[in-house]
Amino acid sequence: MEGKVLLLDPGRHDHLFGIHENSMPEKPMVFRWTRNQEQKQQRMTWFRKTQEKVKREYPGSTVQEAKDKLTRFNCHALDPDEFDEYIKAQSEVWDVLSTFYMSTQTVHADSRHQFHAKHKQLLSASDTASEMQECKAHPYLACEPQNYPLHHKLCLSAYLNKERMGAYLARELRHRFKRDVVIGIGNWSVLMQCFHEPQRGKGMCKMLCKHRFAVCLVDEYMTSKTCPVCLGCLETFKDIPNPRPGSQDNNPIVHCHGLLHCQNVECLGDLVKADGTVVKRRWYWNWDMSVALNFRHILFGLLANSKVPNQYLHPWIREQMAAEAAEAAEA
Repeated sequence: MEGKVLLLDPGRHDHLFGIHENSMPEKPMVFRWTRNQEQKQQRMTWFRKTQEKVKREYPGSTVQEAKDKLTRFNCHALDPDEFDEYIKAQSEVWDVLSTFYMSTQTVHADSRHQFHAKHKQLLSASDTASEMQECKAHPYLACEPQNYPLHHKLCLSAYLNKERMGAYLARELRHRFKRDVVIGIGNWSVLMQCFHEPQRGKGMCKMLCKHRFAVCLVDEYMTSKTCPVCLGCLETFKDIPNPRPGSQDNNPIVHCHGLLHCQNVECLGDLVKADGTVVKRRWYWNWDMSVALNFRHILFGLLANSKVPNQYLHPWIREQMAAEAAEAAEA
């Protein structure tokens, strides 16, 4: 297992940020898989724009109004009165939404069959009248074009692109690292938040296991608050303008949580300037990088003595270990 472990930290913007176990703080071997890469592979932006365009061009333009009306009610309500209100609202907009989603179809001139283009070329290359008539009488050319509901097609395409994206990610991991790489991924998953898409945690692990990777979960406790060099405490230090428009009036300045430095002023690293001189400076850490490097300490502790270092243990685990040690000493 030594030299084969890739340590990954799942996140929101960087869906996967990881380093190889042989990485050093000065020279990390980084692997990143961002949300933009995933959306590009799945063509989610194109699908969303297509749906919005069809919705705007629909006759009457009442689709969005109908959907907005449904959002005022809770479809998962357990109270009979609340659920009854939702059923009434759904019955009022059912005709509009069902017609929109079922009658909106794709239009392709050459959608008769997958061999249509081939027989069309044969038809154009026919020399004699008999050959032309024979080609025209082909059953594949005689059938009518087959159009399918647009939204069904988009959902199916999104699912297929998601499967292709998983295969592409697996190829990238095996190309950049060894084919028998073992993946250690953080087990922390963020709760659902407004205006943010769900973070892929369990789904990412299932996808990696599906492509025959050995996946191990790593406890992320204290990994974002511990310095990977001196094992001291990390803290935020930089204030930036609030990037969220909705809360800029109340909180115009906020802490930058993605940039950290060590509280230990003696924890210094080498900085090479443009003229080649080397000076000492404090370590500055990217949040994801510090977590991945702390995963490395946990891995080395498990390989050395099958124990997680004390800095990354939960308090109740430390108390349990201390009680067991005291009982063993008394015995």
